[in-house]
Amino acid sequence: MKFVEIKGESYQKFSKAVFLADNGSSNLSALKNWEQPLNFRPNSNNLKQYQGGPCGLFAVLQAHIVIKENDNNFQNASQEHILISLILDIFSRISSYYVFCDGFDAKTEYAHFQYTTDLDEAYSFILGTDYIKSYNACLLLTLSIVFASIGMSDLNVPAEPYIYGDRNTTMALVWLMLNGSTNDANLAQTENSNYRGTTQTQIGIKVLNNPDKRVVGTWLNPNANVFVCHRGCHFFVVLTIADIFIVYDSLNDKSPFETTKKSLQWS
Repeated sequence: MKFVEIKGESYQKFSKAVFLADNGSSNLSALKNWEQPLNFRPNSNNLKQYQGGPCGLFAVLQAHIVIKENDNNFQNASQEHILISLILDIFSRISSYYVFCDGFDAKTEYAHFQYTTDLDEAYSFILGTDYIKSYNACLLLTLSIVFASIGMSDLNVPAEPYIYGDRNTTMALVWLMLNGSTNDANLAQTENSNYRGTTQTQIGIKVLNNPDKRVVGTWLNPNANVFVCHRGCHFFVVLTIADIFIVYDSLNDKSPFETTKKSLQWS
């Protein structure tokens, strides 16, 4: 593994790309609700989220788990192997690098990343360091994904941050993980409701019951049967099998559970 450090102005740009408070400041240390491990519920393949905020990240990971549960290549795989594999799948959409933040200090404006272009080396790093089991794995993984997306050498900072001022996940972060890009040209294509992903077509995005009716609908991969859904400031996963709707919600201890099209206000 190689490493790269960012300091001072570069760190400030990166920090604001990740999170911007309502007053225009950015302090990654304020994201305490993102300091969560990536754990499964007991006797279940469902991820457990401990605090609100990073539900979008959990939903994207859970959607991939649902897909891999039905993949013959993963029938006998451990939960750890499945989770590491899907994380690497996400990185491969975003960049030619597998990047892992292994520490930052907001006070001194410093962040440290390890990276590689080798899939096996990246897998071994996650496994060998217990990366996903760390108390702040959720935050470190998010920093890694954002850093991989905005460039290893030229910080191409997006117009909007990936975490809202209220410390909740933005749709941009979900879109980035599922489609690999949030550039304007890419997002413009979503105005066509039949838009299919350029890097994966198995997982869709659906907005349910939003006060702004213009955003309600399917925004990625309409023919998918696994969707990352957004409703009431919360992201969760829905698996559709004919007229059956199964909800996977990282904040709900009863997950997964079957529900109805009417209850979801599915359209």
